[in-house]
Amino acid sequence: MDYLTNKTCPTVQSREYLFLDQSAGTLFVVHTIGWITASLFTLLSCMLTFWLICQHVKYYTKPNEQRLIIRLLMMVPIYTIFDLLSFFFLKQSIYFTTIRDAYQAASVLAFFNLLLVYLGQSESIRIIRLSRISSAPSPFPFCCFTFNPSKHRLFLPGLKLGVLQYVFVLYLTTFTALILQFLGIYCKESWSIYFPQIHLVSVQTISSLIANLCLNFFFQAVKEDLSKYQLLLKDICINWALFFVTYQEHALAVAVFAGIIEPTDYMTADSISTSTQSVLVSIEFFFISILQLNAFSATEYILISKDDKDEESHIPYTALEVLLDALNPIDTITDLVYVVGFIFVHMLLRRPEPVQPPHKIRRLSSVRSSTVSLPMRRTETESDLVPMISIIDLSDSKLSDR
Repeated sequence: MDYLTNKTCPTVQSREYLFLDQSAGTLFVVHTIGWITASLFTLLSCMLTFWLICQHVKYYTKPNEQRLIIRLLMMVPIYTIFDLLSFFFLKQSIYFTTIRDAYQAASVLAFFNLLLVYLGQSESIRIIRLSRISSAPSPFPFCCFTFNPSKHRLFLPGLKLGVLQYVFVLYLTTFTALILQFLGIYCKESWSIYFPQIHLVSVQTISSLIANLCLNFFFQAVKEDLSKYQLLLKDICINWALFFVTYQEHALAVAVFAGIIEPTDYMTADSISTSTQSVLVSIEFFFISILQLNAFSATEYILISKDDKDEESHIPYTALEVLLDALNPIDTITDLVYVVGFIFVHMLLRRPEPVQPPHKIRRLSSVRSSTVSLPMRRTETESDLVPMISIIDLSDSKLSDR
C-alpha cells in the first residue's frame, strides 16, 4: 500500500520521447502507427461532423433546438483535436485535457436542455406533459423499480441541478488541477492520498455518475412521448462520447495506479496511458460521428426551410450569427441561476418562482432586428395553452396552426 501512502512524488526516470525520434527503436514504430491512426480517424470524424454542422447552420429554422444540437456536435472536433494534441505533446497534455473537459461539461448540460426543448417550449407545457406520465422504468442500476414523474414537483429542477453540479464540479476540479500542475505540486505520476490527483479524479467520477443517472432518469420518463426524435440513438451517442470515454480514461488511470501499465526507458506509465486513450478516442469518435449523421440529422429543418422560403419576413441568419448563438455560454450561467433560485428562493424561502428569460438571437446587422426571427409555424404560447388544456392534444410539443 506504499503507493497510497507515499508522501514523496516519484522521480520520473524515463527520457522524454520526441516526435520522430528513431533512436527509440520499437517505440518509434508503435508511436508512429499510433499517430497516423489517431490523426486519420480525427480527420475523418471532423470532416463528417463539420459537414453536418454546416447543414444545421445553413437551415437554421428551429434555433431553440439547433443551437443545442450544434453545441453537441462540436464535441467531436473539440474532443478529438485536443486529445490528439495531448498525444503529440505528452508533457503538456494536462493543459489540453483541461480545455477538452471544460467543453465536455457544457455538452452534458446541452443534451439535457435539448430533451427539455423537445418536451416543450415552456416550463408549463413540460409540467403538463410530465403530469400525463404515471409510470416509467428506472434506469440501471435501479431497473427493477418504476417511478412516477407526475407526482414529483421537483422532478425537473432536481434533475437539472444534478446535471449542473457536474458542470460546476468538472470546471472546479480541472482548473484546480491545471493550477496545481503549473505550481508543480499536482504530481500526475502519483496516486498517493497525500497528492491531489486521486481526490480530484474521485470527485469527478462520483459527480459524473450522478449527472449520468439524472440524464437517464429523464430519458426513461420521456422516451416514449418523444420517440419521433430518435432519442435512443441520441442517448447512445451522448453516453458514449461524454461518459463512457471518461470512464475509459479513469480505467486506464487505474491500470497505471495498479502497475498494469509500466513505464519504459522513453515514456512514463502516465504518458503511455495518455497515448492509448488518444488512439482509442479517435477511433471511437469516428463511429460516433457516423451515428450522429442519423441521430442529429438536419433533414427535418431542411424541409421546414423549403416550406417557408417564400415568406416575406424571411431574413436568413449568417453563419457567424448561428455559431455565436450556438456557442454562447451565457445560457449555462442562466440555467445555474434559475435552478439555484428555484430550489433556494422559491422552495425554501417561499418566494415567487423565478422566470427564465426567453432565448433570443443577437443579430449582427442593424437591418436585422433582434426581434426578427426565421419564419416558423406558429406555436401556442403558455398563455394560449392554459385555457385550452382540456381540448389540446399534448402528444406533440409542436402544436398545430390555429
